[in-house]
Amino acid sequence: MTQASSFSGTVFGMHQASRLLLVVLALSAACGPVDDDVGDEGSGRARGGDDDDVDDGVDDPVIDDDDPPPTPPTPAPEGWSAEESALLDLVNAFRAAGGACPSGPFAPLPPLSPDDALWQAARDHSEDMAAQDYFSHDGVDGSTFVGRIVDAGYGGQPFAENIAAGSGPEGTFEQWRLSDGHCLNMTTTRANEIGIGHASGGSWGSYWTQTFGSR
Repeated sequence: MTQASSFSGTVFGMHQASRLLLVVLALSAACGPVDDDVGDEGSGRARGGDDDDVDDGVDDPVIDDDDPPPTPPTPAPEGWSAEESALLDLVNAFRAAGGACPSGPFAPLPPLSPDDALWQAARDHSEDMAAQDYFSHDGVDGSTFVGRIVDAGYGGQPFAENIAAGSGPEGTFEQWRLSDGHCLNMTTTRANEIGIGHASGGSWGSYWTQTFGSR
């Protein structure tokens, strides 16, 4: 079984915008509940057109010499696990290709840069959920995603958090991609940095946290 949750909201200094948390149950291939995102992402996400790819029988695409080269993937810093690095690659490949969230399409986007402080906040929360056997944006000590990011020493503005449990990198990415709030966080234009933390343990076996920030 799998589980996912996300939360976002613009944060000013040490204060967090008001939030509304909707709990939604969703079934994936592994089956499990999803706690969906609420935030102000709709106006901040880049949207593309609705033209569809057409198979014209040509194997290789025609590339205009004036087109900019594709953005290379951003490697994860030292210290990130293989699982965390794999999920970072999936998120940035999704952004680079352009596509759609459930609420609509988005144009190709630059990659999110991995940040050590955001990663530490994400890893700490995943490890705490696994060790304490719970699933929530609020820590058992009352911490919030904003406070955890600030405490980790992040120098920018905390923006949003996605959490999930019960699956590996690919399954977790698919859950978030198919849930609008999570997908909007991953394709926002209002954050440019990301942390991804994974931990094993607890009732769900596998816990994930994505943290997003901007500066």
